[in-house]
Amino acid sequence: MKKFWIVCAVLLVIGLNSCSALAEVPPEAAVQQAVTQQLTNAQTVIAEELELPAPAQPNFKVEHLSISRREKLTERVFETEGYPSNIYKVSGTVETTLTTATGKTQQVAPFEVILGITPPVESPVTAPAIETWYLIPSPEASAR
Repeated sequence: MKKFWIVCAVLLVIGLNSCSALAEVPPEAAVQQAVTQQLTNAQTVIAEELELPAPAQPNFKVEHLSISRREKLTERVFETEGYPSNIYKVSGTVETTLTTATGKTQQVAPFEVILGITPPVESPVTAPAIETWYLIPSPEASAR
């Protein structure tokens, strides 16, 4: 019986450690916002290069997001830029619907975003700690 309780205690400790490790992985909602922002930025750049007026609001909608990989980055370029140590590259596929004057077009395309997290801010006792995820330009985009 003593072995049973030791095994239970070990599993509990492992389970609690696993939960805290997973808490820092970018959640799907943050990834979807980052992909939407990245697509909006690309749409604005294309409109500027074609000398067209940029739409006031994006004319696409993210229908479905499928995350295939979340990888913690340890690249030195982020250390030199002053980013925090918790930076993740997230990739997968995104399904969007583009609405134009001539109709709607659906597209499935790969995506890759880099997200960083600020340490949780200690808040009053009544509110939980707040995590803030933010989109980081890729090192390749910064070099251009």
